[in-house]
Amino acid sequence: MFCTNCGTKLSENDRFCSNCGMQISENKTVPTTPTENTSFIMELNGVKFDAFRFALEQDLFNKKGFFSTVTINTELQKITKANTSSCDKMVKELRKNVELKNAILKYNDNMNSPGVRCPKCSSKNVHLTEKGYSGTKGLIGGILTGGIGLLAGFHGRHNLRGQCLNCGHKWSL
Repeated sequence: MFCTNCGTKLSENDRFCSNCGMQISENKTVPTTPTENTSFIMELNGVKFDAFRFALEQDLFNKKGFFSTVTINTELQKITKANTSSCDKMVKELRKNVELKNAILKYNDNMNSPGVRCPKCSSKNVHLTEKGYSGTKGLIGGILTGGIGLLAGFHGRHNLRGQCLNCGHKWSL
């Protein structure tokens, strides 16, 4: 778990951030993607699969027609090793599942909205910071060229770094 204000890593027992003092609320921790929701775990031929992820990857609610259905059924067969008629019934059942369709639509709307996202978990709960002055670059520049080389530490100072407050992933922008 990470602080939603400054991005500091927290232990599960912390009630306040040790870095910035912000109060940590238990109800602020939300799943990063709907795939963490176990309500879309389905079983076919004794094999459990994530129906949300399957529907999302196969574009289940947008692909129509005979050839699309055959392709989707084939992909489901690869996952579950079930026969064609069982896969066809499952795909029809998934297409009729209103909760699944709404979750896919909500996820797609969220993914298409503007903003910075974590490249690892797609969360919008990210903290951005500028890199700032680099003491190492300034020291090396000072040694090589004298006093004017200290300005080398400012090179790249406006580059941004991102940290996901859900999964902790860090990256440069």
